[in-house]
Amino acid sequence: MKYLFIAFALLFSACSILPQPPTQSKLFTMKSKFMKFSDVCYVSSDSFSTTLEIYNAGQAVDRIKIGSHICNNDGCMSKAAFNKMFFSSSYPETILENIIQGKPIFSALHVKKNSNGFTQNIYKLHEYDIEYIVQNDEIYFKDKINNILIKLKDYSNEQ
Repeated sequence: MKYLFIAFALLFSACSILPQPPTQSKLFTMKSKFMKFSDVCYVSSDSFSTTLEIYNAGQAVDRIKIGSHICNNDGCMSKAAFNKMFFSSSYPETILENIIQGKPIFSALHVKKNSNGFTQNIYKLHEYDIEYIVQNDEIYFKDKINNILIKLKDYSNEQ
């Protein structure tokens, strides 16, 4: 009887373990009007969300999860509210997750593909002046009007 109980416990507990999405270590830099940060982060994505775990001096300082909302250690907010607070209200709601995943932004407006990735230069008078480059294992986003810089680079290539 004891062995039967152990067998059932192992069988059902193994079914409850969900596969974890692969995690990538990145050097992450973000500068905006509310945030200045540069250190290691861990990025994982699945079909429902993207998670960014941010570390500073080896200590976890924040965990940003982007799904239907953007959540961090302080709570959750809509993507539009997040953009308005931290970036620009004129940005599309998916901009942060697209940057983190290295995907085109603004519905792939002005995408110029090259052999190692792509570039986008997007300008709207008084709202944004964006240079966005995804090349090899590096992501670079700069908005000159809103003074925003985001860089992600594979950490494994830095060692």
